[in-house]
Amino acid sequence: MPAPSYHNVQVTLLNKVLQDTNKFVDSFQPQWQKYECSIMYDFWIDGKGRALIKKLLNCPTGTGFLKSIDASEHVKDAQLIVKMINQVIEDVGEENIVQVT
Repeated sequence: MPAPSYHNVQVTLLNKVLQDTNKFVDSFQPQWQKYECSIMYDFWIDGKGRALIKKLLNCPTGTGFLKSIDASEHVKDAQLIVKMINQVIEDVGEENIVQVT
């Protein structure tokens, strides 16, 4: 059996995994209104020295990954952090959030 092509691995399979992941995270949405949720941020520096910030959403169903950004150029930019927090609050709905950590 031949190995999958580069295009198949990089485009087709990756898109399928992305769709499945988005569907999984979207399944949390009814829980947001019923139980409310927590928004979590994780900051770390990778092996190449890039500062990465991950946005996560936690509710009784589980924890879902929302987005990550390369914040290397904005590590000490408080306005960026405030903008990120406000964007997630708008996306999730202020009434559905218990805390931001």
